[in-house]
Amino acid sequence: MKKKSNGALSRQVHIFSLETGCFYTEKEEQLHRRMARYMKHKSTLRSADRDGYDAPCTEKYKALCSHVNKKIKDYKALLSEELVSDPSIVRTLPKEKLTDTRIISVFESALTRAADMKTGELTTDIMVVQTYFYNVIKQLITNGYYHNGEKYVYFTSSAGQIRTKKTVFIKERLLNKIEPSLVCGLSRQMINEGGGINANKYLAYLALSNSATEPWTDFDIRKCIVVPDFETSVRCSVDFIHDDTYKIERKEMDVPIPHTDGCGMILPRLSRKNFMVRLPWMKGLLASFDFVRFIREHDASPVVTDIYGKQWNILTDRIQVIFTESQFKMSRFYTSWEQYQRSFEACGCQAGICNMEEDYFPDATINYQMLQTLTDITEEEAAYLIRPSLHTLEKLSSDKKTILRVFGAVPGNPDKTWLQQALLLYPEMITDEYIRARLREIKKSLVKEYRSGKLEIYGKYTFIVPDLYAFCERLFLGIREPEGLLGNGDVCCRLFPGGRKLDCLRSPHLYREHAVRLNARNEACARWFTTNALYTSSHDPISKMLQFDVDGDRSLVVADPVFVEIAERNMHMDDIVPLYYEMKKARPAPLTPELLYEGINAAYRGGNIGRYSNSISKIFNFVDWSRASKEKKQEALNVIKLLCMENNFCIDMAKTQYMPDRPREIDALIRTYTSQKLPHFFLYAKDKTESQVEPGGGSFVDRLETCIRYRPIRLAGKNFGKFTYTKLMCRPRIQIDEQVIAAYSRLNRKYHFRLNPGSAENVDYIIGSVRQELLGLNYSETEVCDMLVKHLYRKKTPHKELLWQCFGHVIVDNLKHNLPEGSIQCEICGARFVPASPNQKYCLDCRTIRPADTKTITCVDCGCAVEVDAKDTKTCRCSLHRAEHQKKLRQEQNRRAYEKRRQIQQAASAVT
Repeated sequence: MKKKSNGALSRQVHIFSLETGCFYTEKEEQLHRRMARYMKHKSTLRSADRDGYDAPCTEKYKALCSHVNKKIKDYKALLSEELVSDPSIVRTLPKEKLTDTRIISVFESALTRAADMKTGELTTDIMVVQTYFYNVIKQLITNGYYHNGEKYVYFTSSAGQIRTKKTVFIKERLLNKIEPSLVCGLSRQMINEGGGINANKYLAYLALSNSATEPWTDFDIRKCIVVPDFETSVRCSVDFIHDDTYKIERKEMDVPIPHTDGCGMILPRLSRKNFMVRLPWMKGLLASFDFVRFIREHDASPVVTDIYGKQWNILTDRIQVIFTESQFKMSRFYTSWEQYQRSFEACGCQAGICNMEEDYFPDATINYQMLQTLTDITEEEAAYLIRPSLHTLEKLSSDKKTILRVFGAVPGNPDKTWLQQALLLYPEMITDEYIRARLREIKKSLVKEYRSGKLEIYGKYTFIVPDLYAFCERLFLGIREPEGLLGNGDVCCRLFPGGRKLDCLRSPHLYREHAVRLNARNEACARWFTTNALYTSSHDPISKMLQFDVDGDRSLVVADPVFVEIAERNMHMDDIVPLYYEMKKARPAPLTPELLYEGINAAYRGGNIGRYSNSISKIFNFVDWSRASKEKKQEALNVIKLLCMENNFCIDMAKTQYMPDRPREIDALIRTYTSQKLPHFFLYAKDKTESQVEPGGGSFVDRLETCIRYRPIRLAGKNFGKFTYTKLMCRPRIQIDEQVIAAYSRLNRKYHFRLNPGSAENVDYIIGSVRQELLGLNYSETEVCDMLVKHLYRKKTPHKELLWQCFGHVIVDNLKHNLPEGSIQCEICGARFVPASPNQKYCLDCRTIRPADTKTITCVDCGCAVEVDAKDTKTCRCSLHRAEHQKKLRQEQNRRAYEKRRQIQQAASAVT
């Protein structure tokens, strides 16, 4: 498979992101400003109220609040009246509204490539509009708007954009030119003639062209087919919820499961990794699987029938990619697969790749949702789960490897920033004031994350893939109920040792969705399941338990034995089975601008799914699960089940326009469990204030606040080495031009607080603008970089973010040139030296005092000789993964100690 040379999604174009207020008429603008002035007064009054008022001022304060609220209400009514006065108005966007604070950076997509938008340049071809006033967005969607003499029309909104009330507009002239390549020849008129479609589904499918992708340059549509999905019925026990009566019924039934919902296959010779794909009206996951070898080894018929009834020979037709019907979202509007193929080629359509499976799988962090559902955790187990996170905090002052890891400066990180690359090349930079300041920020962030439930754990995030061997048994051998390679209760993931139990998790995690399964890594699985995905069985209702499909969903697979044991115990304790309820289907309708607005308006008003997950968190954290009676616990779990059902209906409401009507008695029951404020740990998980949360309780996640403390960083490592800033420069003796320093200081004051990617969407644009201005001072980028390095590092200022963002690549090149080739740091004193052999880890001065408790062993993976602790009896992995291996050894030692303590306690209990 060929892609562009730079690999990762890094190319961006810059566009404007506006709000509906940018399109006001002059009169509307005046009313809005007056209303905004009183809203500012209201905010000031609220702030004063939080600080507390004296008793004599109470009546005056109330009168003032009443006056302000009345003014806001009056101006809002006047503004609303003015907004609806002429529904046919075509609004105009003034030029002065296009300010640099409204610029955002978006990744390249099929849309930007079709429109020939240049990487790194600012364009007005497309714009994003965020909704604050529904009347304005309705007029924009139905009538369009004008800017600089060009007519703009509504294009689409992805599911994520609908959730954030954003819409994409495009120049009408441009859309008319490129639309055939985006819709593969399928116009709205053809869709309406075919019976129409649900408006929000249409928008989501059209928005596929706006997804961040890399071009799949050697894609051949003629070597692809689309076949029916692999679906079977799995017999299992479920909690069936009737959405009309809210009755929960435990019953055993045949549950229909579409195993390939969103998943297709690609031959390993094209890609040995799984990845997500985007084509016009097509999306999903392509999993690497050798279906040609399957045909030959089983002497199976290579002839398959596509979704339109035509037969294809996999071998003679040289099929490389097998899509499934669930991936082809608009298949019913085409008469045959050949029609789509012809349109794809004639219209110049593109195939795109996103989310390619990684080579590097770092240990993940778990979240509060997955922890709060484990209501039975002993004190020893709680201490065990917290220990890895506490260990990281303790090592941040002394351990160089831990510091580099939290910075992301590790060899396996495929998307290292320039600062991370520099730290990996020159770890001596740890002692610089800028890195120390960043380290303090990282530690504060880690403490906050740990207190919110984001604890370190031995687990990995990876794609979920069905048993494709079973799929091929159905497809090529015609077996209606194929056996596959995995039985009920089995999974396969080569990231973890075989024969161990794994806890398979997925976000959002609302009910107790801990799917504990056995990792069945036998010889057959190793031959056919060749990627790092989590493969699931076609006999297992795990997809109903975790509520996933396989169009690119990922699972957090946890292999920590203690955590798995806790999860399994909690699942058995309350006899947890999958939830099941019948979801409604979206009704098709002819597409019109008015209907498109009604669809997104319904999503705006009814898509608040956060309230359901927050209510569930209240129940899990406020019920005293250890002391509650069996009946009380069952009632609380039933309320959680009902809230889970409502959450999923709420997600689909924008498409189906259906939401179950909660019975009065059920509503009263739910309110008794959800009337409290939010759990205390939401201070850290959701940035809530003390007034919005309950006091700290006894739940596991609430107790993290007292277990995890922040202590100031005092760097005390003995092997950090000596940092010399001239290593970052090309010409250390360069003369500084104060004009360059003045320009940098001015730009740094202007943009310093906008450089954090989490707080601004236009970081790349800011960096480009700063570079352009600095390089306009008649110096090369190397000279500008040297001047800034010399000035900033000589002053020992902690504010160097703008330098690294703009000239980090120059600094990395300088380090590669200045550091001796092949040099490393001594593991004892940190001095830099060139080792005489690959095994040498200590400089000449320290070799005489080398610790006696080390030894050299051979790695089973690559044959490298690696120095490890003399007490370590196991064969180590290569030096690249040595830290990870040692971490696993510590976890194994902790697990054994925990098991021994538990056995002693059990024996003592039995004697008692």
